Order: sequence, then structure tokens, then C-alpha cells
Amino acid sequence: KTTAKRDGDDYVINGGKIFITNGIQADWMCLLANTSAGDPHRNKSLICVPLHTPGITKAKIETLGMWCSDTTQIFFDDVRVPRKYVVGEEGMGFTYQMLQLQEERLWFPAAGVTALENLIKETVEYTSQRKVFGQSVLDHQTV
Repeated sequence: KTTAKRDGDDYVINGGKIFITNGIQADWMCLLANTSAGDPHRNKSLICVPLHTPGITKAKIETLGMWCSDTTQIFFDDVRVPRKYVVGEEGMGFTYQMLQLQEERLWFPAAGVTALENLIKETVEYTSQRKVFGQSVLDHQTV
């Protein structure tokens, strides 16, 4: 579990994150970290962390898919960032993430449906134009 403990006007971050998209080339990340020991839904905060900060190390993860973007494991060892880098209110990070994830979860199926609609349209167009045995492929009993 990644923690961000208050130390004066800073957070001191320890822990790690895995499967971070574009982590090798990113200049900063929005980190979800435990900022208190309270209720798990109220103890997390979002913190903007510049990835050139001392104490951060990165390891590239070789994946089977999505080669167009790198996948990274990021480690935090006493990484110090100003408390003013917190996004919104401290302790509201989980709520902010869940609101955003709902939108992302709706986007992925919609993108899949759009791709399938385009595939069907192109298939109908091609099979209407392609002639086999004197008629279009689409006019045969089975395709």
C-alpha cells in the first residue's frame, strides 16, 4: 500500500504502483495514496507527483498487448512533495477515482460497439459488391 504521510508542509510518499500506462515517459502522475489510517473509502488522497523527484525509480514491464504505450512499475522511497499538490480535498481521492472510473467504464463498451457497427457496415458493403456465381455474396443463402 502506498502511503503519503504529512511532514510539515510536505507529504513523504512510500510504496509503489504497478501497471502504470506511459510511466517511463511521463513527467508527472496523479497518485492515489493512503494519507491517513481511517476508513478505507475516506483515507485516500490524489496527489500530483512530478516523476523526476528524488526517490522515484521506474521499471518497464513487458506486456503482450498495447505496445504503443509503455507499462511501468513505479517505486516511491521517501519521496517528498508539497502538500499543496493534493487534488481537491484530502481524504476524497477514492471518491474522485470512482467518479472518473464510472465514466471510463462507460466509454470502453461504447467504443467497442462503434467498432462493431463499422465492421458490420463494411461487411454489408463488401458482400453487396462482391459477385460469386452470378450474384452478390450477400444474396446467397449463407455467407
